[in-house]
Amino acid sequence: MYNEVPVDPITFPYCPKCKVNLPYLKICGNCLSRKDSFKSVTPLGYYYPGWYRKGDTYEYANIPWYDISNVKDEYKLSQIIINAKGRSKAPLQKKKDIIKIMCNGLAWKLKKFHPNILKEIDILVHVPKINEKKKFNHGHYYAECLASELDKPFHEKTVTQKVVHQPIFEINASKKDLRGNVIMIVDDVFTIGKTKGCIARKLIERGAFAVYIGVIGKTKITRNIMNSPSGIGKIPLSNKCPYCDVEIEDFELHFQLCNKAPNDIIFDNFYKITTTDKIITDKSVNLDYDAILKALTPNWNTISNLIEELGVKDINDTRYLNIKLNALRRKNKIAKKELDEETLWKLM
Repeated sequence: MYNEVPVDPITFPYCPKCKVNLPYLKICGNCLSRKDSFKSVTPLGYYYPGWYRKGDTYEYANIPWYDISNVKDEYKLSQIIINAKGRSKAPLQKKKDIIKIMCNGLAWKLKKFHPNILKEIDILVHVPKINEKKKFNHGHYYAECLASELDKPFHEKTVTQKVVHQPIFEINASKKDLRGNVIMIVDDVFTIGKTKGCIARKLIERGAFAVYIGVIGKTKITRNIMNSPSGIGKIPLSNKCPYCDVEIEDFELHFQLCNKAPNDIIFDNFYKITTTDKIITDKSVNLDYDAILKALTPNWNTISNLIEELGVKDINDTRYLNIKLNALRRKNKIAKKELDEETLWKLM
């Protein structure tokens, strides 16, 4: 169907709860205001809602559903997500084929990077449409396919929409049916979470123990989207934990110790969706603790030496390397000293 579609991965820094991209590691104010709903969002990659880079600007690209050859690699997943939507002109079977491959990718990510969340999930639900019996609802098919990939039950009648064109939903399950269950809401895209947050809140009120959200794309906030008439506006930032309300000084250490936060808050890697329904890691740099310890020596190492040894090229990976080094120092695995405005590291 499609020949190796690369995914623009969720990269540091971002809000640990909703994965919105931020200029630096903070908690977005949107998550603080809805701390009583979902626990976290798991997206496969970034989604650009109809905006495609041409030079230094973003323009709306009216691209035929069958032609993604002229779309830059980082935006191809976005075009394919659009192709699978109910309003797309793509044939119904093509939409279903696209959704199956993307759900295979999301299932792979949950199994590889979020196994603890996956163990918790009891039920999958979708974001309903009021007329989905008459028209194709891509959200229903995403949830159905992901449930099949994960071998989890999909409860298609748990949530229904009451009013056309408005996010007003009903929960058609008793407290007895939902009590104690961990539920994942499945959809194609997560932007600011108004609709899914509403559903999550109602599920919690009806007795669900916790709610997670699984999506193919997390809308990436760009300058054009931020400033557009329909944009989401400026995102307030905070150092407060959205799970326990504590002011955070060290983000990585806090999320390791916070007993209310999901224990799968991690930094994502590069990966690709392929036509063979497999996901291939395309990680150019390995920044796990073992790799960093292996690169260090008993002598003092500059950060430049480590960057070269580990093959770090991206500025986000450089920031992440510093976070990992400080975490190893707190665990008394390595030592640190400042010398002439340069930081040095060595094995203990």
